[in-house]
Amino acid sequence: MKMLGVEPVITDLALTSPFHVPQGQISVSQGQMAVSQGQAVNLPEQTATPQAVTERDENAANRQETQSRPDCMPCAECTAMVTYLTPDMETQKHRSESATLYIDYPTGVYDVRREFHNNRPELEKLDSLMRPLTEGNLANISSISICGYASPDGTYKDNEILASNRARCFKEYMRATYAPGHDLYKVSSIPEDWDGLVELL
Repeated sequence: MKMLGVEPVITDLALTSPFHVPQGQISVSQGQMAVSQGQAVNLPEQTATPQAVTERDENAANRQETQSRPDCMPCAECTAMVTYLTPDMETQKHRSESATLYIDYPTGVYDVRREFHNNRPELEKLDSLMRPLTEGNLANISSISICGYASPDGTYKDNEILASNRARCFKEYMRATYAPGHDLYKVSSIPEDWDGLVELL
């Protein structure tokens, strides 16, 4: 016995249902296989890779990569680890040397004469002082001070001129023999050398 109006309603429900799946066309994500209604579907199981095997493979790959590298070359990372030590600059050493020379002059003469009276041994003392400073590049002369004297005999004015001219001529002797620069020299004079006279007595 059929109930009128029931079957068309069921048919409409079957066609319009959003969950309707045609028989025999169930798709499976693993392999796109079609199955018939009522058949059991066995999906292949994923095989888990053991962690020990994965680590072993990574270690082997690292060893192979290391062996294929060339010898260690300087790189930015290695260079950043290197510290360069800058040696301390040695401070300049300053020395001050002095010498008192007794130079004899002929009357009315201002220039230095090496062979006159006792001048040779006096000038040799100057050589022993100046030669180590002027030969080679071990030292630089910063200044030379020259002070000329005259004996107390005669007038003060004459002795003043005499001491000044002798100091000036001795500077020219130093320039010609040891250090030619003009700016190195500081020249002064004392007209009457009473202290030197007392030492000679």
